[in-house]
Amino acid sequence: MRAFLLILPACIASGALAAATAPDVSGTKQPYAPRQDPATYEAPPPGFVPVQLQLVARHGARGLTGMKGELALLNLCRLAREQRALTPLGEQLAADLEALIRANALLGAGVEGVAKPGYGNLSLTGIEEHRGLARRTLARQPAVFDGAGAIVVEHSGVDRARDSAAVYTAALLQARPALAPRLQDGGANRYTLYFHKLNTKTDGGAQEGWRRDVFRASAAYQAYLDSPALAARLEAIDADPRLKPATHAVLGRLFRPAFLARLARGDVHAANTGSFDFATADGSFKTTVKGDGKTVIAGAKDALEALSDAHDIAPGLARELGGDPRRDFGTYLPPAQARLLSSLKQAEDFYEKGPGMREQDGVTWRMAGGLVAELFREAGADAPLAHLRFTHAEIMLPLAAALGLPGKSEPLPQSVPFSEQASRWRSAEVAPYTANLQWDSYRHPDGRRIVRMLWNEAETGFKPACDGARIAPGSHFYDLARLKACYGQE
Repeated sequence: MRAFLLILPACIASGALAAATAPDVSGTKQPYAPRQDPATYEAPPPGFVPVQLQLVARHGARGLTGMKGELALLNLCRLAREQRALTPLGEQLAADLEALIRANALLGAGVEGVAKPGYGNLSLTGIEEHRGLARRTLARQPAVFDGAGAIVVEHSGVDRARDSAAVYTAALLQARPALAPRLQDGGANRYTLYFHKLNTKTDGGAQEGWRRDVFRASAAYQAYLDSPALAARLEAIDADPRLKPATHAVLGRLFRPAFLARLARGDVHAANTGSFDFATADGSFKTTVKGDGKTVIAGAKDALEALSDAHDIAPGLARELGGDPRRDFGTYLPPAQARLLSSLKQAEDFYEKGPGMREQDGVTWRMAGGLVAELFREAGADAPLAHLRFTHAEIMLPLAAALGLPGKSEPLPQSVPFSEQASRWRSAEVAPYTANLQWDSYRHPDGRRIVRMLWNEAETGFKPACDGARIAPGSHFYDLARLKACYGQE
């Protein structure tokens, strides 16, 4: 099965434990780091033994999903060069954009198990993220993996989630080859791992029970994405008065004043047109990539957005970009402007994928109800012994909100715009690359079950209303029966 056969390059390190110290300016494109040292985890109470593990993990760091804004921005730089309006820093940006396009076009080449190298694949950083996650999970719960039950692996059906599952399971097999007969390929499950895009053509419309509820919630969410309420909120974010001076400050370093003035007036356009031929150094893989012309830079804000997207994706492609520190694109997007753009993108994520507006009654997260119910149902069952799920940020953000996790779930009134002062919610903390929820279930000889939750490998409490289910004040272990009752999952 492809999901279990991806071989990792020997050059990739094991993924050492690291504190999450990098500045969170890339939002959901922040490379992953575990949030707590396992040595500090609370020990289970005497008599309780681990019996089950559940994992829901986002895919690892990846490349761009298509040749869009980065090519349009490169063409803008080329146009400025023709008009002698490109600064020396702009010339450097053009070269780095070409390197970024090359890195994405060849992404995954030489990695066994990647069926189609190119845009959208996991990066070497993303592979390392999931390999490290697997090793740490195995080290934390060896008794679960050394048991006799099944290890079920599911994914969303999208290549980068499927490949993340492959990386994770390959790391398990490398450490425990005897696990191979117990691995069960659960395939794609869109109702729990891609619920934000359910549709009649792909997923059917005549479902019953919880699937019907999830399908209807997905339809309501997709309608919300086109709603006047969301459009008004996004327009307000786009109209932030800080954007205009930030745009001029950033682009003024790349383009001469007259050219920038024309760009700001909308007199200069550049699209993602053109094609490139690339080959790996050993010639084993060759490809031609071509822009579709649909992404257009028609003003200064468009150019800033394209630069910001390149800036955000670059840290996850550090190895592919040769480790050149200037190719993290921080050279072109100084810290003050990077923080501003990050805060605005975070606001968009809050309304589009996160807790959202209180008046919208959970439309952004109710579709996670099927996954929440499955987590609780399996936490009390004896099989499978481990259930490993691989998915996307669009699932992790609603899941956190549906569970009511402190700091990860609180909506805001429509009258209060999202800001970092108004809300504790941070997209890079909730759903960076490889973001993960893990539930560890323990059983006492008398039959009692307790469960502990980790989010990004940090001990995390369930919603405050369920504090009465803790086995002791301040404990991260919860009595499963009382917890299920609190969530209405009896």
